[in-house]
Amino acid sequence: MAHRVMQKLLKTLPLLAILAVLTGCATVTNLTPSQYLRTPDNLYHFEVKLDTRQQSLRWDSIKPVVKIGDQEYPMELVRNLRNRWETQVPIAPDQKTVFYSYRFRYDYNDFNGPSSESRDSENYKLIVVEK
Repeated sequence: MAHRVMQKLLKTLPLLAILAVLTGCATVTNLTPSQYLRTPDNLYHFEVKLDTRQQSLRWDSIKPVVKIGDQEYPMELVRNLRNRWETQVPIAPDQKTVFYSYRFRYDYNDFNGPSSESRDSENYKLIVVEK
């Protein structure tokens, strides 16, 4: 009887591990203000922070982007910080409201070697205010 229980447990462990990796405890913190004054060059600073307890995550593989519609704007790691990224995004002069999200593409260590995954943040709203 104990042998059968152990066999069932061993069969479900890989599934549980995969689910833990896929659901990983990650928190995305949007550091971009909800409002910006219109800038002369129509470029706006976007910044995001990622916190996770996923030990299998390969931090050096994280490639975040800002998604606006079907456009993606790559982000760069903030100097001296391992979990914050930033970029400048152009917003058309006639656009007053922008809906955006962040997408994180990354690798993690799996039982069979490295695997890739992506995760999207919730949607955010940015309002560009005229001076």
